[in-house]
Amino acid sequence: MQLGYDVVVSYNGSDALNILAASPSGFDLVLTDLAMPGMNGLELSEKINARQPDIPIILCTGFSEGLTSGTIQRYGISKMVMKPLIASELAEMISNVLVQKENTTE
Repeated sequence: MQLGYDVVVSYNGSDALNILAASPSGFDLVLTDLAMPGMNGLELSEKINARQPDIPIILCTGFSEGLTSGTIQRYGISKMVMKPLIASELAEMISNVLVQKENTTE
């Protein structure tokens, strides 16, 4: 499914942070997984939110145990999506998060 977004891929949280730091205004959204090598998605989200709180974050996970709405908010996550993903649902979520971001920055 082609949605027309420019996507930058990172294989771990540290690399993602370096990429974001190199281009602080170059990203509209972060899509991350909970389980990653070296730094999980919650830790990455917390660090992104501390540096760039205007970037919405979508967390993908197959494990929702312990992930309450309070936990999600505390880490600066805009939305959480459960795996396995349906492409159309993810596309709609991304679009909604970007529209919400646009509406809050106007």
